[in-house]
Amino acid sequence: MPEVLKSPDQNEFLRLLSKSLQGGTQMLNNLPSSYFAPPAIRPFVSNESNNWLGNTFVKPTQTLAEDASYGMPLYSGKGMTFRPDPRFLDAAGIIPSLKPIGSIANIAGKTVAKELARQVETNTGLLGKYTIDPRAYIHLPNTPLNPNELVGTRFDRESIGGLANKKKINLEDYRGASIVPMPYDLSSRNYKITNVSDVQLPNEIITHGGQDYARDIKHINEGVIGASNAGIADRIKTRADIAKQENLAKGGTGQVLLMPTTMGAGSENFSVQPTQVFLGLLDVSKPSKAAIKELDNSIRTFKEATGVGEQRRIIQPYKNFSGVMTEEGRNQLLTGQNIEGTAGNLRKAFADRMAMKQNQEKFKYNIEDVIASIQDPSLRGVPKGYAGNTVLSVNPEGMKLIPTNKPTYNTDFTGKFEGSLGYNAPLEILMMDRYNDIAKTFHGKKSDLRNMTIGALEKRKSGISSMVDDAMLERMYQYQLDQKKKGLL
Repeated sequence: MPEVLKSPDQNEFLRLLSKSLQGGTQMLNNLPSSYFAPPAIRPFVSNESNNWLGNTFVKPTQTLAEDASYGMPLYSGKGMTFRPDPRFLDAAGIIPSLKPIGSIANIAGKTVAKELARQVETNTGLLGKYTIDPRAYIHLPNTPLNPNELVGTRFDRESIGGLANKKKINLEDYRGASIVPMPYDLSSRNYKITNVSDVQLPNEIITHGGQDYARDIKHINEGVIGASNAGIADRIKTRADIAKQENLAKGGTGQVLLMPTTMGAGSENFSVQPTQVFLGLLDVSKPSKAAIKELDNSIRTFKEATGVGEQRRIIQPYKNFSGVMTEEGRNQLLTGQNIEGTAGNLRKAFADRMAMKQNQEKFKYNIEDVIASIQDPSLRGVPKGYAGNTVLSVNPEGMKLIPTNKPTYNTDFTGKFEGSLGYNAPLEILMMDRYNDIAKTFHGKKSDLRNMTIGALEKRKSGISSMVDDAMLERMYQYQLDQKKKGLL
């Protein structure tokens, strides 16, 4: 690790300036001139005339510092008209165009923070030897009324390959088969994540879930198309078996197509992938004992509903959670040992607490960056209850269940990866007949009709398949035409 400067003036100067450039404009009002005095930054300038940071960050800042030391103003205006001295923006290599500080500072902050982090991480450049770690100051404010365009984009990942081509198929070639929906989370597979919210993670994370599980070349060779816990895998097999019987009874071909459907926001939190990212962020941010104690207690007191009807009750299943910074606690997040709930639900509770606004600010990250880093790029922005991105089939001899020791689930199930329709369609279009039949049974209920109908399609054992026939093919054809007219395909 690089040596941390012992001078509080130098450390505070970098901390406040970095935070200001990342959107904390109010900090500019509170920067004492002592933080800009030449002695506070002189160690950063010597023998670095050709360095990127020396030329575009330190030199402009030094002239700014000299003016500040003589009491000259560093900004003008207030509120939305607030503008810093142009040299603040020059320090990040950006020329202002009379925009409000909020939008410019976000861009400037990303440029500066990335370069600072790179020099710290590689122990090179101007800050390689003498700096604080700027990665501890990188939460970006983001609200519906004042969205930050950088939030949801700050992550570094790359594909590591190992996936078969996503060949496009024609649904008409499967006329007479039956479609069974199967919920999948939105996570990706075979992406290596190294940085989230401009924080270099201590360990790279390889995504391993989602619809591309079936597209993994290793799984194709093994005849595996998906994974779940044993109970759910058994239900998937039963649904496929019943769908085949129903299909043959209607004069179909007996072929069953499993169509992964998109789940809602946060569905990936059951898997270990978000937990791995959160733990990496905590390890790097080095939070205080008080902050960790508060986080741990919020997980231990997390409440869940169990049972239905008269048996419904509220429980606190994680009272025995050992804590996120302990070896025992991290093992519980993987195994569920010594807790009342499952490991997956404990991970969901952990993710829920980490996503709270105060914890995003406290641990210096944005939840949108975490979600985007894990998510399958083909499914980004696709709403709940859509299918078509992936098409799988059940083998003629039926589905087999195979015990496994994968990170999230313990049972693989067999089948064949067919390909992709090349677009996603809502279940109410794809399976209109079955969707409408089930929706009628929920009329008058107070909950969301679409969510209840999709839930039934995804969970019930029988009466949840639709045959590929002329009516379905015509609906899908018209849906594609409509989407193309709207510029969505």
